[in-house]
Amino acid sequence: MDMKPIIMLLIALPIAMTLAIAAAADEIDIQGRVEQIDQSTDADLYVWIRPTDASPIRVTMPTDLGIPSIGDEILLKAVSTDPIADRARDGGVYTWPTARASSWERVVSPQQGAGGVLAILVAVLAVIFVAVLLAGRAWMRPTPSLRRTVLGADWEMESTDLPEDAPAALAELARRADEVDT
Repeated sequence: MDMKPIIMLLIALPIAMTLAIAAAADEIDIQGRVEQIDQSTDADLYVWIRPTDASPIRVTMPTDLGIPSIGDEILLKAVSTDPIADRARDGGVYTWPTARASSWERVVSPQQGAGGVLAILVAVLAVIFVAVLLAGRAWMRPTPSLRRTVLGADWEMESTDLPEDAPAALAELARRADEVDT
């Protein structure tokens, strides 16, 4: 049995693992706002990212990763590369840190997320306000009362049965009520 391939594999495996760990260690996270996007000479893009409280970083981004929009807050995984000297918008030549992106994603800032929560809160409060308003109107709505209901008398009564004089008619009604109670 030839041991040479197994020995080569045992030697190559630790070297490959060391290189993989070293490559993973060089990968950094960069989060910031996209300020400018330039086309490079090849199929890649130069995306200028400004992290919070830092100078811009030129990130080389393959177009197959997608293209962010200017103003987007993004988080990207990248490998740091050598700084470059390039002309800035003000005409001066400056040295900029650079990196090569391997992936990126949009970041929803807490302020953007709060807008959705605020809209939901306003909608819920509006529904509660309308419900309270309708309940208040229903409470104030007149209900059928005894004043509107004609109560029937316990005895037969005709309008000609009572005297025309008001005090005499009241006295007659009181007498009839006493007769019914006894």
